[in-house]
Amino acid sequence: MSEVSGLGLSEKEEKKIKIIADSTCEVCGEFRPPEDLEIHLISHRRTKDEQRDPSLRILVTCRSCHSRIHAIPVPTQSQRIISKGRDFFVRRDIRKLLGYIPKPWTPPETIDLAQIYEDGFKSFPAW
Repeated sequence: MSEVSGLGLSEKEEKKIKIIADSTCEVCGEFRPPEDLEIHLISHRRTKDEQRDPSLRILVTCRSCHSRIHAIPVPTQSQRIISKGRDFFVRRDIRKLLGYIPKPWTPPETIDLAQIYEDGFKSFPAW
């Protein structure tokens, strides 16, 4: 078993992630068999979002894109944009496989419509 991305993924879990990503490189968009794809760790430093959601720390890449990411190197911010741009269902399935359960959203107890109205107009410039 290989340790990938500091996430401790087994080879079986790696293969499942590659299949969830439709066996497609998330960088170049080419379809590849799962054996030709690799899991890339975006960064060892974690932002608050990435601490909560491990799916934001990985990319599914083909071997050539993976080697280019390390050789160039591709900026971390660009890699994060790719991981955040995943299809909803792909992200959901990767999260499920990695055991991530999002914190449920709870609406505020009181709704002040006047305040919402004012806050909405503060974001627009004055004409």
